[in-house]
Parts: sequence; C-alpha cells; structure tokens
Amino acid sequence: MILCAISQSTYFAVSYSGRLDRMLSNIKLGAKCAKYSRMIAVLYTSIAWVMFLINFALLLYSVFFTGGYMDLTLAPISSHVNVSNPVIPQIVFIFCSIYLSAAWIFPHAMSFMLATIFTHQFKELSKSFVRMLAASDESRISDSDIETFTPKIFTSE
Repeated sequence: MILCAISQSTYFAVSYSGRLDRMLSNIKLGAKCAKYSRMIAVLYTSIAWVMFLINFALLLYSVFFTGGYMDLTLAPISSHVNVSNPVIPQIVFIFCSIYLSAAWIFPHAMSFMLATIFTHQFKELSKSFVRMLAASDESRISDSDIETFTPKIFTSE
C-alpha cells in the first residue's frame, strides 16, 4: 500500500506540475519509432487492463464466493465487532482494493512504456552511430557529426 501511494503520488505530482506533459511533448520521435511506440502503448495498456480485470475478478470471487475465507482481510471489523453478514465491510474492502490495484498497475505500465520508448530511441541512436563510424575515415567522427547524435529527447526546445 505504501508503494501504491508513492507511485500514485509521484505520477500525480509530475502530471499536476506539467512536467510529464512537457517531457512527453518534447520527445521527438521518428516515424518508425512513433509507429512502434503506438503499437507498444496499445499492447501495454491492454495488458494492464487485463491484469486489472483478472485481479478484480479473483478478488470478487475470493471475497464473496469462498464462504468467508477472505474475512480475515476485514480483521479489525471481524475480530472486534460481531457482524453476522459482513456485506457492507466487504464492499468497502472491494472499493479500496480496486483503487490500490489501479494505483499499482497503471503507473507501472506508464513507467514501462516510457522506459521502452527511451530504450528504443537509444538503440536507434546506437545503430546510426555505428553506421556513421563504419562510413567515416579511420573510424573518426567530427564534432559536427557528433551534434547530430545529441538526443532530442532531453532538450527543452
């Protein structure tokens, strides 16, 4: 739960301050990388939603259909208060668990997406660097050629 709070708070802070928006809008992607990033974004989003829905379905099953097996999760209520039918506490537990699950899965999917975009960009940069080294005389590159390799991802133009 603490990791969920940290992850959710971090994404809220960078989104609210506008830093995430500025970073994402400053990323200059080539057509090939943009197509790859869109495909990966759809894939990661789909995987995140499937994980969330499976987690939700298993949670619903374990709370409502296992004959009280998960009543242990309602420990303060079930141990100190004699409740014959704990449906209301179970519903509250489900809503809290939905929030925690979403706060865990979706920021991780976004972090993984950003890492994938940066990794792909740097692999492309490495390939073009190797091509330029192979094409140059004596495997040397001029200062002006090095300027062409400066990643535009981190500039604030």
